[in-house]
Amino acid sequence: MGTSLRCLRSHLARGAGVLMMHWIRRIFQKSRAERELDRELQFHVERQIADHMAAGISPEEARRRAILEFGGLERVKEEVREARWETHLDNLVRDFRYAVRNLRKDRPFTFLSVFALVLGIGAATVVFSVVYSAIFDALPYKDFNRSVVIQMRNLSNEGEWKDRKYFSLEEVRAFREQNQVFEDIIAYYGNRPSYDDGKSIRNFAMGAAVTANTFDYLGVPPLLGRTISQEDERPGAPPVFVMNYRLWKRE
Repeated sequence: MGTSLRCLRSHLARGAGVLMMHWIRRIFQKSRAERELDRELQFHVERQIADHMAAGISPEEARRRAILEFGGLERVKEEVREARWETHLDNLVRDFRYAVRNLRKDRPFTFLSVFALVLGIGAATVVFSVVYSAIFDALPYKDFNRSVVIQMRNLSNEGEWKDRKYFSLEEVRAFREQNQVFEDIIAYYGNRPSYDDGKSIRNFAMGAAVTANTFDYLGVPPLLGRTISQEDERPGAPPVFVMNYRLWKRE
């Protein structure tokens, strides 16, 4: 089976290469393509003439009828040329050459057009970068655009709740143990932590309790010290506090 597939791929590759070379020859050897077209049309005309002569019509009348049935050989040739893909490519090249000649004749207009085009592309790039950074890539974390929020939804609409995004620690552990879809799972809940330095207790306006893998998941290394490790997540482990740079400078 493997040998057959390899042979098939090799045959298809050779066929694609031959077809590509045939297309290239058709582009650069137009006279040859025209001769082939003439021979093909002549072949069909001769067959039509032979059919008419077999029906008892004179050669001159048979030729006249065959050409009339074709509708004129030149018209048929033009229709065949228009159907070829290389004709469209040739027209595109001609249009490009015509545009280049016109631009070379009027240099001030050319410079103005190029400047307007560059300015438009630059402005569009800046706007896209700002919008992308503000909306689609707003959080500077590792691969955060691939992150999702796990949510439970009550499809039966029975009971008092319809959906929830909050889970107990046991549920989070069950998700992580049975996970076969996500690369990793983190959990957190917001709170207002307090810090006791032995002299006074300070309450912070914003904080969160997180799982031990949160900082590795976000790709945020510590500037000083360390972040939370798996040892800190074990029952009975002493609490660990990680502060951001702004709080560290202020406190």
